[in-house]
Amino acid sequence: MLHFLAQKQTSLKILFILLLGWTTFAFAAPTPAFINYQGYITNGSGVAQSGPASVTIRIYNAQTGGTLLFEENEGTVTIANGYFSVPIGKVGDVNVSTAAVSLSDLAFDTAYYTTVEIGAPFNTGEMTLAGGLRTEMGVVPFATVSYGALTSTSSAGLTTAKGKMYFDTTSNQLYVYNGTSWNALGIAGAGITSFNGLSGTSQFFTVDGAGNDILITSTGTTHTLSIPNAGLSARGVVTTSTQSFAGDKTFTGVTTLSTTTIANLTAANLSASNVSFTGLTTTNATSSNLFATTFNAISAGISSLTGSSVTGGTVTATSSLVSNGSLSVTGQTVLGNASTTNLTTGNLVATNSTSTNGFFSSLLATLASFTDLL
Repeated sequence: MLHFLAQKQTSLKILFILLLGWTTFAFAAPTPAFINYQGYITNGSGVAQSGPASVTIRIYNAQTGGTLLFEENEGTVTIANGYFSVPIGKVGDVNVSTAAVSLSDLAFDTAYYTTVEIGAPFNTGEMTLAGGLRTEMGVVPFATVSYGALTSTSSAGLTTAKGKMYFDTTSNQLYVYNGTSWNALGIAGAGITSFNGLSGTSQFFTVDGAGNDILITSTGTTHTLSIPNAGLSARGVVTTSTQSFAGDKTFTGVTTLSTTTIANLTAANLSASNVSFTGLTTTNATSSNLFATTFNAISAGISSLTGSSVTGGTVTATSSLVSNGSLSVTGQTVLGNASTTNLTTGNLVATNSTSTNGFFSSLLATLASFTDLL
């Protein structure tokens, strides 16, 4: 409990001793904040006083001199056995010369000092401590800085004191005043006040397939992620529908192509069940069924080959080699067992050869059976 002695000549010639104390701070938005202020008053003989009297509270920014910041007349207060209590801030400032209108208008960012004046029948005048010093406020009243957490439709008219907060009922957003401006306590606290240029308190995300590349655009309160389907001029998603791709592609793992048409393919190793090619160049190719208009191979092992023409260095047919059109081989051709209706060759070396019509420039055979030989 804080004590001070104040002496003032009155018509009753009474010396008062006032014992003061700060107690609970309370607020409930939008009800203004107040500080519960208690005192104890006796006469010069130490006798507790009782009776109704007006009480005036003043708050300054200095212990002597300084500026009067807030003045409130608590009205008629009942003093019982020396004790009285007033809620500072409940009435509001009554002095037109002060800047504050309510207690919440004070920033509470520096030391404050108070005086008390009790009216008739005690007529104490503005009481101070010995030496004319005002009473310094303790810690509890400074909790009023948190009063800013009130509700309002906007910041217009609110006290712009550092640390003040209010909840905006229009945008459903909490704001704090940093000493310069009101700042939203938004996405991830006060650290992010905008996202990709948008500062709306409610923001939305959507996805579309527009454009030729993956792109994020932000307008109004909406962020749009554009992911187009991949194509000859667009990067994007590989879909289950028919698509064409541009640029070189490298596949390092196993690649399975089902019923696939390829214009030009260059591959180190190719294994396929059914492949149709316009032009194919490969180092080593293994295929169960290969359908080709033109097949160029350095070395190829093929179970069954169907096509218009086959050209290359060495072609080995491990099962059956069938050409519906013309089969032209410019390099060495090794055939384990070959059956042909018409065969034209420059040089033929055969262990076992059977031919209905064979046209040879030179024939060397260990064992050969021919119907017609030209």
